Amino acid sequence: MCDNDMLLLPEQLCDMKALQKLDIRRNRLQQLPEALGAMLSLRVLHADDNKLKTLPVSFPQLPMLRICTLANNQLTWISNLVGNMNAVTELVISGNPLRSPPLDIVAQGTFRILRYLRNLFSSETTNSLDLSALGLISLPLMICRQTALTELKLFKNKISDVPVKMARLTNLTRLVLSANDITTIPHILQHLTGIRRLYIDDNHLTELSSTCFTLTLLSELRVAGNRLPLIPKSIGKLQELLLLDLSRNELTTLPSSLRQVSPWHLARHAAL
Repeated sequence: MCDNDMLLLPEQLCDMKALQKLDIRRNRLQQLPEALGAMLSLRVLHADDNKLKTLPVSFPQLPMLRICTLANNQLTWISNLVGNMNAVTELVISGNPLRSPPLDIVAQGTFRILRYLRNLFSSETTNSLDLSALGLISLPLMICRQTALTELKLFKNKISDVPVKMARLTNLTRLVLSANDITTIPHILQHLTGIRRLYIDDNHLTELSSTCFTLTLLSELRVAGNRLPLIPKSIGKLQELLLLDLSRNELTTLPSSLRQVSPWHLARHAAL
């Protein structure tokens, strides 16, 4: 059915319960019928080079779908439920003006796309979102709408800064920014005053800015593996601090104000 200049896909086609492959590439389709989800035997769907703006709500209900190519359409959003389509081994969504998943995820292929969507879906009930090791260059803006999040893990990406809109995540208590490309502690963190555990180890920090010292509920601060030459005296303001990891920096001394932090435990600090 490809190369037919179709505007609409016949609804009756979805009554073909035994159909395993559907090729509708290079038409002018703007939508697919909602009944698509009833095609329980469908294993392969090729719908590239159309004008699709959305997918049917029933799309994630295709239990046998293994290969789905939707390149070069007008899709802006893929449902998080797609991440739970366990049979899918190939999902091609390049060439779309997507906001979710972001283009840096799309470029990395099926496994990362599905993992991203699956973790987003899970976070809706757990309020914990793990976007670690996904090759993210920046935090997707739509994440900043999930204001109920209490935990956000962004370990091992390529993030150098966080968006201003992250200030909306005021329920965060644990933020993991380890192993990224951060050179300064984002000022926006001063608005996230509920944070108790902050991990910014293995980045490129050269100073521990005053932003940290506004987070007075911090019980755990990990800044190991950076390029810190000193620790400001203001660290004494963190009266709730239980664990401070300063290892693998360029420290030669520690401020006396650390003694004011009670109780505190200095973990694996740099040799003096």
